[in-house]
Amino acid sequence: MDLAINGARVLFEIENVPLLGTVQITQTLTVSWLVFAIITGLCIWLGKGLTVTGISRKQAVSEMIVGALVNFVRGNMGTEFDHYIPLVGTIFITSVISNLISLLGIWSPTADLMTELAWALVVFVLFWALKKPLTKLVSKLLFRLLNMKQQWISKEDTGTESNTEKEKGLASDSFKRACFNWGIGRELYTAPNIKIKPEDCTSLKQYGDRWKCFDTFEVQKIIIEQKKIVALAIKNTKSGKTCFVHQDAKWRKQQEVKANA
Repeated sequence: MDLAINGARVLFEIENVPLLGTVQITQTLTVSWLVFAIITGLCIWLGKGLTVTGISRKQAVSEMIVGALVNFVRGNMGTEFDHYIPLVGTIFITSVISNLISLLGIWSPTADLMTELAWALVVFVLFWALKKPLTKLVSKLLFRLLNMKQQWISKEDTGTESNTEKEKGLASDSFKRACFNWGIGRELYTAPNIKIKPEDCTSLKQYGDRWKCFDTFEVQKIIIEQKKIVALAIKNTKSGKTCFVHQDAKWRKQQEVKANA
């Protein structure tokens, strides 16, 4: 038994296309353009003359189609994925018309596996890659890179979402971890537990059982040795008073020895 497998015919070729070389225009491509034109014309026709009251039968059909599409997406994916309604509707309508057009004796684009592959790639990228906020992808892929001495070097790590502005917190945490992997800012993890006494605050208010200080503070002096904070002084910018002093015991002893030498 002879078995013949025929794909979409090549109608004509466009040669010497920049970057692409020879481009083949197939039945799938031309009929897809026809399907797009039909869908575009249909949308323009259904979208004309829309009113709030006294709607026409055409508008009633349009609203019924949109309502059914919205219910389908929300019923399967939830309201948080409403932004995918146009994508789902586009693929569904394109698929229906592409299959029905074969009843006219015209080649159906869905008979070409490349059509399904293209749809699958679009769905994969939008539903899985972009399902997470873009900032999350950026934080995982881009914020791992640090430009040092005009050379791109990378360290892999990712952050976690914060309680407020979670996308921004995630990106910030990811960049901080990437810096930490290269030794940048590691000494900050050796900082002491900073506590300010109430008498060092000029603007202190009570909220229930808790007190809150509205002053601003800044680092007055900091000494870092061997990637460790050995001395730290914090001052109140409002009063100019030094309100916190920390000295590492070993470092302080070394300074005393040097002073007595």
